[in-house]
Amino acid sequence: MKQFILLVIFLFVISCKKADAPADESFVYFEKPQPIYDAELSKIPNKFRGLFINSDSVYLNISENMISKEFTRKFRIHKTEIDSLKKEFDFVNGKYVSKGYKVVFDFIKIGDSLELSNKEIDTIFIFSNTQKAKRFNGKLILNYSDSIYWTVNTIDLEKNLLHLKSIGSKEDLKKIDSLTHLKSVQIDSFRFVVKPSRNEFKTFINLKRFHVDEAFKKI
Repeated sequence: MKQFILLVIFLFVISCKKADAPADESFVYFEKPQPIYDAELSKIPNKFRGLFINSDSVYLNISENMISKEFTRKFRIHKTEIDSLKKEFDFVNGKYVSKGYKVVFDFIKIGDSLELSNKEIDTIFIFSNTQKAKRFNGKLILNYSDSIYWTVNTIDLEKNLLHLKSIGSKEDLKKIDSLTHLKSVQIDSFRFVVKPSRNEFKTFINLKRFHVDEAFKKI
């Protein structure tokens, strides 16, 4: 049981780290925020605001100034294993806190078991010098800077279905290279800089399939 609890906590921590750093996995980089020459937004348009949920019960919360993902992970422990729980957790202010990773869990009693739950809020966009948004061709374009180059996510909303797409995979790179007059330039083992024109970028983001395309339904 101890090994199970430690594994659960470890998976919680790893999944949170992955959620916090999507841009690190990107192959596609831009020299400037996209699309070029379009004005930057100072707030997210009303059209895109609201609370959305996907098939994995992950919430996407879009407000005037920020976009965040909210998700809750749960696991149960039978009352006969409570002693194992006490060895791996401190009980602080009515919550269980893992001793190693300091992950905080709420709990409720369900029959002969305790259900522990951990709610995570992952901010995926907030206006700043390194995170800029533009509205283009009916979509919300989110730009993220690594201090030199930029990565891009897009959001489009049709009726009550929202798609959050990440431009960054090798497949995405091949697609954009097939559309642009100037081909990508490799700057290291994992990064390729692309320079699409405004019209080329428009054609690219209107493609139906991206490697990462998350669908959310408005609540």
